[in-house]
Amino acid sequence: RLLSTHLVPPRSGYAWRLKAGQVCRLTTPAGPQVGDLNLWSAADPRERFWAGRTRQLHRSHVRVGDRLWSCLPFLRPMVTVTGDSLRKYGVDGVDAWGGRCHDLLGTR
Repeated sequence: RLLSTHLVPPRSGYAWRLKAGQVCRLTTPAGPQVGDLNLWSAADPRERFWAGRTRQLHRSHVRVGDRLWSCLPFLRPMVTVTGDSLRKYGVDGVDAWGGRCHDLLGTR
């Protein structure tokens, strides 16, 4: 059951609380777009998404089933990727390093 929807205008942001077990879908309704995703624990804002550790545990380009991990001393999965409608986007053999969407570029 859909609880809410929000359209984020260009060059802006939106924050919301997601409870354990809830599902969030991120889409790009206006064609190719760039977006950042930051995660914090609602119980303790010192616990936040750690892109560098997620890269080490999974890969630079997350896939369905991969988890996004939190920082030390917590080091817990914060989110699990459950679907990916863009899994083939940008995979055309042109980029020798496999660069495409879903890059975990941050190092925090």
